[in-house]
Amino acid sequence: MAGIDVFWHNDDKQMIIAKFGSEWDWDTYEESCEKSYEMINTISHSVVEIYDLRDFQSMPDKVFTRGRRAFLDKAHPQITSLIIVGINNYLAAVYNAFERMLPPSLLKKWNIVIVNTMDEAIQIAQQRLD
Repeated sequence: MAGIDVFWHNDDKQMIIAKFGSEWDWDTYEESCEKSYEMINTISHSVVEIYDLRDFQSMPDKVFTRGRRAFLDKAHPQITSLIIVGINNYLAAVYNAFERMLPPSLLKKWNIVIVNTMDEAIQIAQQRLD
């Protein structure tokens, strides 16, 4: 799969999943954010966002400039957590670099959790929504 598919986990509309394909670019990422925000704007309760990166193979160019900008953009106010599923060693290194570059208050705002499986992500999301 190429691109980023954004969808609700179920009809409760409490978890929104962004499934990243093996190939995507920053324009596709920004479009997926716009789509998730439009979906979230149709509800009034809090949401946990899950990034499914299990099919991810390579990062688009300009990871530190575009990726940093993505983190600095204001998160939708109804998103209470970001859970990232299935990062590889390269992404783990990139994330660790971002942790050192970004202010702790920003990382706290995102409330990021990294897990290995979608089952773990769903379980943590449900705990955060209770």
